[in-house]
Amino acid sequence: MDGHRADDMIDDNLYKKLMYEEKWFDIRSNISAAEGEVKYSHNVDKKTNRVICNQTIRGSKEIDGKTYKVNKINIYTKEGIETFRRKIDSGKEDDFLMKKTDPKTFNNLMEIYNEYIDYDNPFEEYVKVTGDYPKRYSKKNNGPRIESLRYLDGEVRSALDISHKYGHEKGSKKVFLESLTSYRMDVYYNDNDKQYYLVGIKHASMRFLDGKCAIDDKTYTRILRDEKVIDDTKTVADLEGLGYRYMMSFYENDIIQFEKDGRMYEDRFLSRANLDRRNYIELKPINKDKYERRRFVSLAKTKKIVKVNTDILGNRFYVTQEKFPM
Repeated sequence: MDGHRADDMIDDNLYKKLMYEEKWFDIRSNISAAEGEVKYSHNVDKKTNRVICNQTIRGSKEIDGKTYKVNKINIYTKEGIETFRRKIDSGKEDDFLMKKTDPKTFNNLMEIYNEYIDYDNPFEEYVKVTGDYPKRYSKKNNGPRIESLRYLDGEVRSALDISHKYGHEKGSKKVFLESLTSYRMDVYYNDNDKQYYLVGIKHASMRFLDGKCAIDDKTYTRILRDEKVIDDTKTVADLEGLGYRYMMSFYENDIIQFEKDGRMYEDRFLSRANLDRRNYIELKPINKDKYERRRFVSLAKTKKIVKVNTDILGNRFYVTQEKFPM
């Protein structure tokens, strides 16, 4: 036995447990304990020299004093027929400009659609069966074939008017660059109705004034009116008299705490979203890149909003009011 007694020997499993398993258990426990003390520091984007919008160019149409975006679909593509079906199924066929400008052609198109409705793409199936394409209405049935349809795609909200680049004079046809990028969100509290009001600022609203990038009073007044903070008879100078107090501003990646339905939440701020609905914001999680889906939250009835500033080490500083950044 090489000089060792049998009772001096230990079982292999016991040896592994003593040498490895217990040590790894201790390491795992230490990691789990450290996780609870992790501090996060995110790069908050306050730069003004960013792309002001995406490069999607849209036409528009004036209806009853409102400006609507005009989009276009190819009725033979998967995306095109899905949009067509969605409009028809939801009773929004009036959104197609052809129904008003060329009702006979649109009726013919709907007859084809209904006849081949059980196929993936009724218009493609019509071409396969007849060897011909749907055409514009004409007495001799020799009108040009139809490939695309224009439709109203919602009211113009956040967009940049570039009509002058296309030779359109003021008050005539408009052309827009849409999806203006978010710069910051200003938070106000009204002492009269005890509510918060969130004001979204776009990069396109910023101007160089006296050597600094800022927002002029006229532009800021328009934004306040769009956000329904003030009516069309008021300006930014009337805010204090109306009971509004500026509280703080949020930029992309700022940490925001807010109360909702009696519970406090904490996330990273992304943008003031959905301008058609008051006080909606888009959020990111604290400790991962993105949610499985984009998260939108309404703070219309929140009772508390707090901004959490962090230094590079992740140490936290809680803010409920700060100086106006204009």
